Amino acid sequence: MLNKNRRLAVLLLSLAITACGLTQAQAADSANPADTANPASAASSINAENKKVYEIKWAEEDLSTPMSWVESPYFNNPLYKETRFENYNDNAPIPPGGPRETSFYMVYRADGLYMFLQSNEPETDPNGNLKESWLEMFVVTGEGDLPYHQMIVPTSGNAVEYYEWQTEYRDNRPLKGSVKINSGQIPGGWGTVVIIPWENVYDALPLNGGNWQFNVIRWSPSDGQTWGGQVHQPGRFNLLHFQAPTAEQRMAIQKYVLTYAWSKFQTTSDELTAAWFNNDNKEDKDFFNGLVRPMLVEGKVKGNQMHKLDRMNPAETDELFQTVPEWMELRYNVDDQRQQFLKNALFGM
Repeated sequence: MLNKNRRLAVLLLSLAITACGLTQAQAADSANPADTANPASAASSINAENKKVYEIKWAEEDLSTPMSWVESPYFNNPLYKETRFENYNDNAPIPPGGPRETSFYMVYRADGLYMFLQSNEPETDPNGNLKESWLEMFVVTGEGDLPYHQMIVPTSGNAVEYYEWQTEYRDNRPLKGSVKINSGQIPGGWGTVVIIPWENVYDALPLNGGNWQFNVIRWSPSDGQTWGGQVHQPGRFNLLHFQAPTAEQRMAIQKYVLTYAWSKFQTTSDELTAAWFNNDNKEDKDFFNGLVRPMLVEGKVKGNQMHKLDRMNPAETDELFQTVPEWMELRYNVDDQRQQFLKNALFGM
């Protein structure tokens, strides 16, 4: 009898839960009739709730200094100014326009991604100097489970801190040493320019548009303001959407990267020749002649086209652009060959 009563209780509880679920579903349907009528609309609504998206457009102006941004048509232009920040501790939206408002602007050019972060700040220290903030930034050059780069940029222009959470390899190159930062005082507070040059992210270029993942947290003298979650929360990073470039803009990016890659290839070639051939070690010479020199010759043959780069049409530029990884990754490729060479010598393979 006891077991029968237990089964009856479980059955009644299950029915109650089911009825409750149906009631909640019906309430949700009545509250969002457009979503039930159009599944695509529902998906768009979910994406909008989960991710902020900032649209990045092409620009031609020189925007390398804080004041060049202040004097540009982008500054305080609602078409470019991003103010959707939240309190770091409780995720409460921060109304724009406050005395400590945080905002950013972004455009991209032939040579890289240009970010400008505006940190309004009313407070000064006892000496009358404007109190500094720290901008903690997380950048993922694409979507999905990819390595992210972290840097902390003091608005005062003090030394930047870089953190890389995966080992450097051909598909994960650190930002330190390539990012350009210019920070200083502007009317109302601080202005900070952060430029990520395309040569550092040559395998993630917005040649056809696309998205990167991003977050920035401003640690002001009195609060934390975040655009996308807390520190080290890649699941809450928001999206930077690159507006697709025109054919001319696309080619301008490619030609900029090609020029850099060709120069890098030549410099690395000279360094490798000095390291492996210009010494008295026979094994090093054998390695260079057998495995390194052919790569250098092949790369230089392709580089013979660089003298006509300015005259290339889109199809010719696309074709030569396929050489960029070969030129940029020469040192990685030689390291791979060296490892195999040593294995062969050690194990007689």
